[in-house]
Amino acid sequence: MTTPTRCGAPAPPAPDAADEEDLARGLRAADEHTFAAIYRRWAPLVHGMARRSLGDACEAEDVTQQVFLGAWRGREAFRPERGPLGAWLVGITRRRIADALDARTRRLALADAVARGAGPGGAEGGRRRTFWTGWCWSANCPGCRGTSGACCACRSTRI
Repeated sequence: MTTPTRCGAPAPPAPDAADEEDLARGLRAADEHTFAAIYRRWAPLVHGMARRSLGDACEAEDVTQQVFLGAWRGREAFRPERGPLGAWLVGITRRRIADALDARTRRLALADAVARGAGPGGAEGGRRRTFWTGWCWSANCPGCRGTSGACCACRSTRI
């Protein structure tokens, strides 16, 4: 049974456990078609983990992209004898989620320091600065409406 994709074309059925060995071999051989099948199979899992952990769809999309880019670049490190391909991807996902949470903490600390009048290098005499952070915490922004998460709608911040 196939399910329609956003474009209306039927998506291929998910591979079974026997096909996982073929996917692992194709990944190690740098086969782009196999990698596309790997993405179709595990991207929903990776994105779901990231979305639940980060609470933000935009950050989850970034993490999903980083996971699969990292998997492609590090495909020589995958060892099928150490575990299944899905478990390897979940491990990469967990590390990328931790990296994203660390980066968020650093961004929030920097924004907090600037809001208090002290930049990363120390006090600035209480001056307010306008600078580009790529994130917004404004109650007037339609994308974030004052939440502490990242904003995909406005991309600038007045702090």
